[in-house]
Amino acid sequence: MLSPADLEVVARDASLPGLATVLDASASAELVRRQLPDAPPGIPVISYVRYKPGASCLTALHYPSPLGDAFVTLKAVGLDATEKWAKYANHRGALRDDAGRIVLRRFPLDGALSGPRWLCDPSRREDACRDLGLPRSVFEVLAYKPERRLVMAASEGARPLAVVKCYDETGFMHALRAHQALANVEGLMVRSATAWSERRRTIATPWIDGRLLSVAHDPVYLFGIAGERLADIHNAPLQLRDAESEQVAQVGLHRIVQAVAHWAPSSRDAMQRIVFRLATLRHESRIDAVPIHGDFYTKQILLAPDGVWLLDFDECAMADPHTDLALFVAHLERDVLRDTCTRERADTVISTLLEGYGRSRTIDARRLTWRTAEAMLRLSPHPFRHRDPDWPALTRRIIARAEALLDTLPPHRSSSTQLVPSVGAPPTGVWAALSNDSALNFATALRDPEVATRLLTGRQGTTVAPPVTVQHTSLLRHKPGRRGLIAFDVRTDTATERWLGKVRARGTDLRAAAIHERLWSAGARCIPEPLGVVPAAHMTLQRAVPGMPLLQALTQGGSSSALGTAVADTLYAFHSLPVDPDRHWSLEDELSVLGERAAALRARLPGRSLQLARIYDALMDVGLSLRTRATRTLIHRDFYHDQVLIDGDTCTIVDLDLVSTGDPGIDLGNFAAHLIELHWRDRLDTATAAACLTAFADASIAHAPHSVTHDVIARYTLLALGRLLEIASRFPDRAPYVPKLVEQLDEGIARFGQYSGPAPITEVHAWYAA
Repeated sequence: MLSPADLEVVARDASLPGLATVLDASASAELVRRQLPDAPPGIPVISYVRYKPGASCLTALHYPSPLGDAFVTLKAVGLDATEKWAKYANHRGALRDDAGRIVLRRFPLDGALSGPRWLCDPSRREDACRDLGLPRSVFEVLAYKPERRLVMAASEGARPLAVVKCYDETGFMHALRAHQALANVEGLMVRSATAWSERRRTIATPWIDGRLLSVAHDPVYLFGIAGERLADIHNAPLQLRDAESEQVAQVGLHRIVQAVAHWAPSSRDAMQRIVFRLATLRHESRIDAVPIHGDFYTKQILLAPDGVWLLDFDECAMADPHTDLALFVAHLERDVLRDTCTRERADTVISTLLEGYGRSRTIDARRLTWRTAEAMLRLSPHPFRHRDPDWPALTRRIIARAEALLDTLPPHRSSSTQLVPSVGAPPTGVWAALSNDSALNFATALRDPEVATRLLTGRQGTTVAPPVTVQHTSLLRHKPGRRGLIAFDVRTDTATERWLGKVRARGTDLRAAAIHERLWSAGARCIPEPLGVVPAAHMTLQRAVPGMPLLQALTQGGSSSALGTAVADTLYAFHSLPVDPDRHWSLEDELSVLGERAAALRARLPGRSLQLARIYDALMDVGLSLRTRATRTLIHRDFYHDQVLIDGDTCTIVDLDLVSTGDPGIDLGNFAAHLIELHWRDRLDTATAAACLTAFADASIAHAPHSVTHDVIARYTLLALGRLLEIASRFPDRAPYVPKLVEQLDEGIARFGQYSGPAPITEVHAWYAA
C-alpha cells in the first residue's frame, strides 16, 4: 500500500497512469502474477527506481530466495509517449499491461543490457564462459540497475572466480579503458580485466577475497589506509576522459532540483538557494583536474587479507580530486541523518580518511565543504529512489544539512559571492507568472538586481568579464515551461547599456552560445554581440541592439521595397559566413516536420480532414523537385520577421538557437511564408506585403542566381505555410483565421500546381500577394 507521500506524488502526475502500481510492491507483485504464470512467489522488494516525472518510471522487483534471487522490471510509460509505447509491442520478451501502460520484463531480459541473456541462458552460458576465460560457472547477481548496469559473481562450485559486469552502450568502453589504465600504473592496487566482450558489453575481472569495510565496526585506522589508496589514484600519471564540465554539472544540479521538487515540493526553495550559491563558489579558484575514482564511498572499499583495496572504477575521469572526498563525506552525513551511524563515529572516520589522504596530497578545506554540500544535493533523490520508509523527511534533512554546510563558509574575498535571492515582496505581474512556472521559476531570483549583479559578474565564455552592476531587471517574454527573455540595465566602468538574457528550462544552451561566439569571431556584425553564459540560471547573454521589429517598421510607413532588399542583403551576408555549426537541416527534416504538423492539424480539425489530406499530399509533391538541390550554406532555420530588427539602414538578425547548415531556400521560404500568413490574417495590407516580398525575392536571387530562383523560394514558402497553418490552430487569437488560411493555401497550391516546370516569375510575383 502506498504511503500518503507516495499518493501525493501519484496525484501530481496524471501523465503516468501506471505510477501507483510500479511504486507499490504489492500491486506490482499482483500485476506480475497476472502477466507471468510462473511468477516468483511472495511479495518482492523494490530495489531500484528511476522516475522521470510525466515520462516514465522504471522499477526493479527483487524476489529473494535460497534457490537464487529473481528479478522483474516494470516500466510505466507516459500517455504522451505514443510511439515509444507502440514499439514495446515488438520488443523481445516484453509484456504490456495496456490499462496501466506498464511494460514488464523478467530477468535476464533487459531493455538496454545484452549481457544478462548471454550469461544466464543455459544454452549460451558455455560460450559465454569460454569467451570470458572462465570454466563453466554459476552466475549470481550482486547488484542490478535495469537498463544501466549488472554486477555478477562467477563461481565454480563454492569458489568465486571473477566479477562480471554488464554495461549499457555508453558505459562499457569507458569502464574498460579506465580500469585497464589504472591497472597498468605500478603501485596501484587495481587488477586488470582478464577478458571482455565488446559485442555483449561485458567485462570480467579477478575476484578479490575479502569483505566491504564496515564504518560501524572496523578499526578506524583502516580508513586512513583507504585515504592513502585514494591519494595514489589522484597522483597517478594518467590522462583519462574529462569529467563533465562545471557548466554541465551546474545544469545537472538544476535537473535534480526539478526532479526532487516534483516529489518533495517543499524543498524547492532551499535547493534553488544551494544551486545559486554553488554557482558562485565554482568560480573562486582554478581547479586542477587529476584522475579521480568518480564514485568513492564506503561500499567501494574492500578489506582483503593482503590489505585495503578500492573497487569499481567505472566512473573514473579527470576532475577535481575534492569530488571524491566530498562524496565519501556526503554518504556518511546521510548515514548520520538516517541514524545508521553516530555523529561521533562518522566524524572520526572522516578525519582519519582525510588524514591518510593528506599524507601525500593537500586538501582545500573550503572547497571540500562546498563540494560536500554539492554531493549531498546529488544524493537528495536517493531516499525516494531507494524507497526509504520516511523518504520525505530524510530528503528534507539531507537538503537542510547541505545548506547548513554552506552556511559555515566565511565570505571569499567579499560577501558579494553569496548568491542567495533576497527575501522581499512576492513577485507580481509577469514575474508572478514566471514564479508559478515549475520549469522556470528558478529564474525569478534574477528580478533582484543584487542577485543579477553577482551572476552576470561571474558569467562564463567571454575573453574578458569585467564586473558590472545591474540597476534594473525586467521580464520581456515568458513561454511557460520552455524559456524566458530578461532585460538587464547594466552599468559598467564606461557606460550604461542593456543586456538580454535568455533562460531555458532544459538548461543552458551551451551549443547555441558556442556557435554565437564563433559567428561573432568570424566577423558577423549582423548579429548581437554575445556576452557569455550563466549556467546557474540556464542563461545565455547578449548585448541588446537598437532597432524596431521589421513588422513595426513595415506598418509605420517604412519603404517596403527598401526593407525587403535590406533583409535580403543581411540574410545573404549571414548565409555567407565561413562557420560550420556541426548541425545540418535537410529537406527530409523539413518534410518530416510538415508530416507531423499535418497529422496534428487533421486530428484538431476532423471536419476538414479530407481537404487537409489533399493539401498536405500536394505540399509533399511541391517539395519533390527540391530533393535534387545540393546547395548548402549556413542557415538561420527559424528566419522570419520577428527575428529581424531595423535601425535606420542597419538590419540585425537575432535568435540564433537553431543555426545549422542547409538549403538557403529554407530561410527564404520561411520569411516569405510568415509575411504572407500575416497578410492573410489582415495584419499587413496587400501592397506592403507584395512590395516587401518581391524586393526580398529579387535581391536574394541577385545575390545567388545559381542557387536561388523564384520557383525555389515559392516551393519552400508553400512548405512553410503548411507548418504555419497548424501552428495558427494552437493560438486563440489566430484560430478564428484558420478556415480562411486553409482556403487560401488550398487555392495557392492549385495555382502553383498548374505548371509542370518552374512557375513563371510574373506568376510567382502575383502569388506572393495572393
